[in-house]
Amino acid sequence: GAGGGAGCHFGANCKFAHVLQRVADVVPPQQSGNLAATGSHLADVKAVASSIDGAGNPQIFTGSKDGVVRQWNLEKWTADRPIQLLGEIGCVAAAHPFLVCGYEGATTIPGVPVGLARVWNVETGQEIDLGVGDDGQAAQPPTPPGSPPPTAHRQRVDCVALRPRPAENILEVYTGGLDATILFWQLQVTTGAVRLGQRLEGHVRGVLALTLFPATAPTSLLSASADHTVRWWNLNEDDAPKTCRGALSANERGHAGKVTAVAAFALDNAAYFATGGADRTLKVWDANGALQVSIATHAAVSSIDVANNAGPSGSPVVVVGLDDGTIELRQPNPNFMLRASVAAISNSGGAPHRSSSNLAGHQGRVHDLICSANFFCSAAADGHLMVWQWKQPLPPPQPK
Repeated sequence: GAGGGAGCHFGANCKFAHVLQRVADVVPPQQSGNLAATGSHLADVKAVASSIDGAGNPQIFTGSKDGVVRQWNLEKWTADRPIQLLGEIGCVAAAHPFLVCGYEGATTIPGVPVGLARVWNVETGQEIDLGVGDDGQAAQPPTPPGSPPPTAHRQRVDCVALRPRPAENILEVYTGGLDATILFWQLQVTTGAVRLGQRLEGHVRGVLALTLFPATAPTSLLSASADHTVRWWNLNEDDAPKTCRGALSANERGHAGKVTAVAAFALDNAAYFATGGADRTLKVWDANGALQVSIATHAAVSSIDVANNAGPSGSPVVVVGLDDGTIELRQPNPNFMLRASVAAISNSGGAPHRSSSNLAGHQGRVHDLICSANFFCSAAADGHLMVWQWKQPLPPPQPK
């Protein structure tokens, strides 16, 4: 199993993740700028992203509730270039050389927030604001009936997906807001020129997660929402409108609560995606939107990502973050079985078992997960960024 580490008393099928080693556990310092650090809740690390730079080196970025975006020095684990934004950060995503952050900004109307996104070219330092006009002011929500839609979200941007199109020198940016809308942006990589391509509407509550599907050569966008549905949007290479091809709801054996996470993966040359929600279930769907597996979890699912080649024979491992701080490692074949978990204090055989020093996990909601080639990062409400390295792939499960 995933266990059987040196000194482990629970045998070959131990549910503790001995295949992992925690290589970093850092707490970003709280800032005292526009969001004064007056309470521990401001320490939440809301989002984490990683990319590979031009020299082949990994980069890690985080965004926190205190409004600060940080790029981390992976040798010293210090934040080399913290950037203070004007409001709470909802998400970060990276596709070298670009970093995109969604956050809550302010309008010229007191007390009326707006959802914005900012793009950085981490090589040149260029900054591009999405949803801000030429006058530097955030677009305001329209008040008179029939007013044209603003080029910003009416509430915080809580998720973002990036689709590079290198042949055309374009980066597509999809931002999902708590205002129930998705905005599609096109960024010209060489000039930095950006335009709003389309507003995707259909959800009736906040958009909480986005992912491209399939995982390679994507042709669709999947959006998970607080309205208990997952919507499926067709993407086009040209300027043709992007349309919704359907929604997965409780009527299609979907979730009975907020859908908080979605991630795409491939298994045996077939495309799948996983969703998780406040109803304490993890669901796996095929490329036609047919439910394959529905699994009960002991706490609400808050984040999902996929570690490719981390399972037996190079298969993927689905990494699941829960509201109570637990991180689960699930093996897609067979039946997305739970192979191991990481938590601050775990249970096995009915008795409490405190994880070893390099396996102690989070003590608050796992807001975000991002998997890379041989490691993954977790960001949580306890104010910690943790980085986990695979010491070896998950071995095949042992018969009981």
